[in-house]
Amino acid sequence: MILYYAFGIAPAITTLIFNGILLVIGYKYLDRQTIILTIIAILFTSLFLRLTEPIAFQTDQTIIAAIFAGALMGFGMGLIMHGGGTTAGSAILAKIANKYLGWNTSYALLFFDLIVVIPSVFIIGFQNMLFTILSLYTSTKVLDFILEGFNPKKSVTIISDQYEAIAKEVDLKIGRGMTLFDAEGYYTRQGKKNSLYCDQQATAPATHKDR
Repeated sequence: MILYYAFGIAPAITTLIFNGILLVIGYKYLDRQTIILTIIAILFTSLFLRLTEPIAFQTDQTIIAAIFAGALMGFGMGLIMHGGGTTAGSAILAKIANKYLGWNTSYALLFFDLIVVIPSVFIIGFQNMLFTILSLYTSTKVLDFILEGFNPKKSVTIISDQYEAIAKEVDLKIGRGMTLFDAEGYYTRQGKKNSLYCDQQATAPATHKDR
C-alpha cells in the first residue's frame, strides 16, 4: 500500500511480487504443505485485490474503518494460519520466527508489520500511520484469539535437580502455583523431581529440561 500511495502501483501487482520474494525465503525454512497453502493464499489474495479495486467503501469515521478492517484481516489470517498456511508477506517471517525462535505468531506478525508501517509516516502522514497501527493491533488480537482461543492456558514442566531453587524463583517472580512430583528418566532410570506450573498467558514458554 505504501507503493500505491507513493507511486500509484496497484496493490495486486506489488502483493504478488513481494510475496513471491518472501515465499522463496520461506521455502528454505517452512514445510511443503505450508508453502503450497501459502501459494494458494497469494494467488487468491492478488485476484481478489484486483477484483475489488473498483469497489470503494467510504466512511467519515476512520477509526471505525480501521478497527473493522483489522478485525476482518485478523479473522481471515487466523483461518488460514489455523489451517497450516500463511498469507505470505510478513506472515511468512512470523511463521519462521514462531518455528525457530518460539515467538508468538500474532505478535511476531505485528512486530514485522510495524517495521514497515512506522517509516511510512513520511508518505501517508502521522495520523494515517496511527490508524494503520490501530488496525494492525486489532488484527493481532483477533488473530491471537483464533490461534490460541479464549483465555488460553499453557503448562510448563521443568525437570531439574535444582527444583527447590527454581520453585522459589517462580513463586517470587511469577507468583504461579506449582506441583512437585517424583519422576524417573526413561534412559537413566534416575529419579528426579518435576516442578509443574500453569501459566494463563498464551505466550508461556515451552517445556524446559535441565541436563
